[in-house]
Amino acid sequence: MSDPFTGQGVLITGASSGIGEAIARQLAARGAHLALVARRRHRLLELAKALAPAVVEPIVADLREPEAPSRVYADAAARLGQVDGLVNNAGVGQYGRFDRASAAWTDGLIRLNVLGVVTLAHLAAAPMADRGRGWILNVASLAAFQPTPWMGIYGASKAFVLSLSESMAVELAGSGVRVCCLCPGRTRTEFFEHGGYRRRNRWLGGAMPAEVVARAGLAGVARGKAVVVPGAVNTLTSVLHRVLPRSVVAAVSARVLR
Repeated sequence: MSDPFTGQGVLITGASSGIGEAIARQLAARGAHLALVARRRHRLLELAKALAPAVVEPIVADLREPEAPSRVYADAAARLGQVDGLVNNAGVGQYGRFDRASAAWTDGLIRLNVLGVVTLAHLAAAPMADRGRGWILNVASLAAFQPTPWMGIYGASKAFVLSLSESMAVELAGSGVRVCCLCPGRTRTEFFEHGGYRRRNRWLGGAMPAEVVARAGLAGVARGKAVVVPGAVNTLTSVLHRVLPRSVVAAVSARVLR
């Protein structure tokens, strides 16, 4: 049986490291043509060189800028011919008490984690549905399933992505467009080097390799799953909010995250 990703044009955001890079490497090995988006030009160029002879189009952009998602999509579609698959992976975290959060940082987080995801998904979904085929993989987080004190804005943004993805999956069922939401727990990426996570080594204890998370996400797309939570412990954690009072879940989360 042929690989479902071979020959497809795929747009991947946040592709210069972590889960985005791992997905790019796996799709390149499976014969996909890639448009890779990130802010760091040198990292994108290094990755493109490493993925040769795969077709890779580096696009340097900051998706927090108001018009950047639309420009990026148009650029990717022009370079690839069409966007058959979209990986909405770019995102940023923020650690700290809500009332101490910088307005500028908060605005950037929402623009990237929420508005960027919505804009790119909307731009991709319509032509995919018109063609009767395509897929969208939105990367959320285990934080999407529960309150996340000390990471409240980040957790709320990922809850938005999860809810949107589940709704899109139902609305587009039967159109030939698959929508999957990948919700990883702690993953070995550069995420904890930014956003105020000073005790980085503690956060990375027991974290999953990005390659494992990426493989689970692509498998979910191939199987037509709406939500993928990699790992048995993470899966169990994702359902605790269904059996415990929300106040208890919030208190436990606060204790762990603080």
